[in-house]
Amino acid sequence: MRLAGPTGSVTRRKDLTPRVRGEAQQSKKLLLHAMEQKSSRELDLAISKASEFWPETDPDLLQGQSLLAQLTRPVEMRKALGAHGRAQVKLAKFHPRNSRSVTPPRRAREMRGEALSAATSALSSGVATNLSVLRKTERAAREFSESWTNSAWADLSQALETRNFDLLPEAIEECEAVLNAIHAADLAQIGPAVSAEMQDLLQCAVRIAEGSSGFGLEQRRWEALQQLRGAVKKRRGAAWRFFRENGGWNGGFSMI
Repeated sequence: MRLAGPTGSVTRRKDLTPRVRGEAQQSKKLLLHAMEQKSSRELDLAISKASEFWPETDPDLLQGQSLLAQLTRPVEMRKALGAHGRAQVKLAKFHPRNSRSVTPPRRAREMRGEALSAATSALSSGVATNLSVLRKTERAAREFSESWTNSAWADLSQALETRNFDLLPEAIEECEAVLNAIHAADLAQIGPAVSAEMQDLLQCAVRIAEGSSGFGLEQRRWEALQQLRGAVKKRRGAAWRFFRENGGWNGGFSMI
């Protein structure tokens, strides 16, 4: 907490002890020295200390903050570009079309989640970077998440359609991994790669599948899935509206 007001100086306040005023003056000397040395680490510490005594509008404090921004910007820029580069490599390497056949399913899911997380971290860093690099990461993340979602939905749909109960648990885990990655990576920062309707669709399908018996699907559950698959083929949003119009889980589909 600053001891000076918005425009006042701590050295002029008569209610403060000589020791406090001395510390304030010393913090200013350290700030000016750090500005001369142009060491980002020392300047950061000096600004932090001086901010305890001097107002935000103090000219020396403002100058120190401006200099610190100039000193750290190139470093932050390099870090940001590096983060984008690593994210793009992960998105390409762990793309569903590349890692499906050569990587154990569980590990592949983990790597895809890590790739989306890396992309979101790079995009949300707040550091101004090359616009082309930014857009490349955005496009790669959108395409990656959409491809993973479609792949997970196709696997679950096929397992249910063929009543393959050996593949069903794996397909359910894949859909759940997609949903978890979407929420963890906060894809709202990346863009509408995976619509809310598609996320709801996956959640509905997972609940249908988790309620399935190893001895065969109940007829009503099977019919619900078929209607759901038909709706998504026409338009993804129609699937969720289909559930809404029929009362959702509390209505006609409470048996799912």
